[in-house]
Amino acid sequence: STCTSQETPATMSEREAWFAAHGPQHPVTVAIDENGQVVGWGALSAFHGRCAYRFTAENSVYVHPDLQRRGIGRAILADLLERARDLGYHVVLAVISADQEASVALHRAMGFTEVGRLPEVGYKFNRWLDVVYLQWSTGATKEPPRKRHQPAKQAGDQRGSTSVTEKTTGPAAG
Repeated sequence: STCTSQETPATMSEREAWFAAHGPQHPVTVAIDENGQVVGWGALSAFHGRCAYRFTAENSVYVHPDLQRRGIGRAILADLLERARDLGYHVVLAVISADQEASVALHRAMGFTEVGRLPEVGYKFNRWLDVVYLQWSTGATKEPPRKRHQPAKQAGDQRGSTSVTEKTTGPAAG
């Protein structure tokens, strides 16, 4: 399926690393049926590793193919959007293969708007795939919360309290 850009299943260590990268700031929502079977899941993930993007999350929603169009995806996405607002995110992005019409329609129905389209950037099943970027604003204030989402100091970072932009002359690097 083009619902994911993965071409091979993740190994156990890759999946463990994925879960390790998700925690309180990047929650995972799992939908389980009455028999305890996983029928869908979704997550908020970091949009980019650079700290300036810390108020933006990317969402993923997956529902078992036999159980689509039953409200499971909508419930997962609604939960993720509520969590995003509670966590102080400003924007949530969806990056979707353009041929995934149901996913694009779900996101639009939940208030996302298309903000970009990248033609032929993916290649899977012997064909080029367009990617659609959709955006949803949490309605959070334009001024980010000061006590949340502080950029983590990277290992080996010797800058102390002085940032690189304070030392830069001319235009700051993006």
